[in-house]
Amino acid sequence: RNENMNLKVTGGVEVEEDEDEKALQHFLGKLRGVLTMRSEGRFDQKLFDEYNGALVQLADEQLQELYGSFMQIYVEEASDEVFARLGISNDPDDATLGFAEMMTIKLGELIDQPRRLRIQAFEAQQRRKLQQEEDRERKQATMRQAMAKASALASANAKVHGALGWLWQTLAGGEGEVSEVRRFKRKPELGLLVSDAEELRKLSPYAWRNMGCSGLRPQEMRCLVHVLGRPGMPAHAEDFLKMLQVKLGQTVPSEQEVRALCEPPASMLP
Repeated sequence: RNENMNLKVTGGVEVEEDEDEKALQHFLGKLRGVLTMRSEGRFDQKLFDEYNGALVQLADEQLQELYGSFMQIYVEEASDEVFARLGISNDPDDATLGFAEMMTIKLGELIDQPRRLRIQAFEAQQRRKLQQEEDRERKQATMRQAMAKASALASANAKVHGALGWLWQTLAGGEGEVSEVRRFKRKPELGLLVSDAEELRKLSPYAWRNMGCSGLRPQEMRCLVHVLGRPGMPAHAEDFLKMLQVKLGQTVPSEQEVRALCEPPASMLP
């Protein structure tokens, strides 16, 4: 019925008197629902939207009458007839009086607008709200996906770091295949893998600026991302961390790929 009313009004078709009365009775039903909701201290967005939708469908004369009725309730001069017409107790509580004040202001803004424009404005507002809700849900879904991917990447990096921690300590101690030991000591980036937080904070900004990804193996970079992603890392490490993350990309490695990354170089196997 509401949709038919909207189509008639926005299409310039004359609305019959009984239809206006049905629209008023429909509105009064929603009004009672909203007043009950407010008295109970709760909020129902769907009901409130239905109430506003029913309000803009009222005939101009009905809107004028409603404005006068709410004004009388607000200034506490309403007769029993007014309360009965609106279906409101003639001993209104504070919530009802506050609502009457709000409606007096709202109706004062609406009564100068033709019904057709009121309905069009309300429908446009509802479309905007729907679009905003869809945008919000889409944004939240994107954020959830990004968080899930970041968690999966962090988990993969942690597994590789946990599997190869012994290797970095071995190489830092000068043990193992000679070429691997030399390579480890030659690249300052690898030294970060065996440094504690205090040692990392002591590195100069110049030292951090000279860190790079060139020549680093995938498992080494994943271990570095894990180390530099821990709490308490120096701010100067951020650029190098971002460089590593860009180099590795955002694709989450499969379980098979993680197992392969957890394997040390063949020359370091027992």
